[in-house]
Amino acid sequence: MQDVANAAGVSRMTVSRCMRNDPKIPEATRFRIQEIAIKLGYRPDPLIQRLNTHLGDRKRSSYVGTLAWVTDLSEATSRISPQMAETFDGAKARAEASGYMMEEFNLDRKRMTGERLGKILLARGIQGVLLAGIFKQRFSLRMPWDQFSVVTIGYLLRNPQFHRIANHQLHTGRTALHALHRKGYKRIGLAITRQTNAYSDNLWLDALVFYQRSIPLNHRVPAYMPSKWDECSFIQWVQKNRPDSLISNDTNILGMLERNGFRVPGDIGYVNMDWTSTRPELSGVDQQRFATGEASVDMLTGMLYRNEKGIPKIPRVLMLEGTWVEGTTVVNVRCPRCDSQGSPSERRC
Repeated sequence: MQDVANAAGVSRMTVSRCMRNDPKIPEATRFRIQEIAIKLGYRPDPLIQRLNTHLGDRKRSSYVGTLAWVTDLSEATSRISPQMAETFDGAKARAEASGYMMEEFNLDRKRMTGERLGKILLARGIQGVLLAGIFKQRFSLRMPWDQFSVVTIGYLLRNPQFHRIANHQLHTGRTALHALHRKGYKRIGLAITRQTNAYSDNLWLDALVFYQRSIPLNHRVPAYMPSKWDECSFIQWVQKNRPDSLISNDTNILGMLERNGFRVPGDIGYVNMDWTSTRPELSGVDQQRFATGEASVDMLTGMLYRNEKGIPKIPRVLMLEGTWVEGTTVVNVRCPRCDSQGSPSERRC
């Protein structure tokens, strides 16, 4: 640390505060000193940091260390995504309860790469990394992994394979299908992009295919999975296949249906596969994003305690169950006196 202080022309205390990203130090100063630390190969010992924390007097903060929340989503997307925000809130709350700070690092920023981020984290003494929302580099993210304890959230990151926290997406698909079936819907359609299908590890499609094996052939609706949403082709698919209900994670299709004369739930029921409280009127499956964030920190802090670093030989996956939310976009269309196969509105008595 003294070498960094000498090179920067500041005190050891200033270096220490910059490496902890103290907001009282001007951002330009923090960045300059962190750059010097990286060039000099400075790397604080996290065990000594924790020991110093526990040796302090009772008035000292219970701060243990900092965890990195890493994404490559644009900052605008991160802010407007209720699912991502809820997951982050859960992770941050659990981190703070465990004595850690949670700090965001965005690979979408100019000149930021995995290699560069790795150097910054090492210079800051941050060894715990949560990979959340890795979209653009899901097959190619590179960092000095042997220096970090890493947990990834969801199924986005494909290479390398780390311990993972995720919703049980197969059960989420089955939960939606069984709820619709119990309400009397017969022609259930899946409408998602190919990208979403990959993000769910193909498990929503798997749930649909398995479910369709148990229903008559004339009730089976082929999935709609375009490379990107197109209202014209989507409406053509609806008109051709006549689904009486849809499962999807995209609320934009509600507007598409309305603009083309389809009422929800009067003509078509709608189930949101990633329900959040920002749209409480929707029927859907709550994937428990806040609890997912909490569980990711529990796994990561356990790894830090056991000094488990690098790419695991046998990656572990912890899956959380979703819960059905009874909204207003599906209704009970099962008629006890008849078994008509018309639209939901036609089957009501």
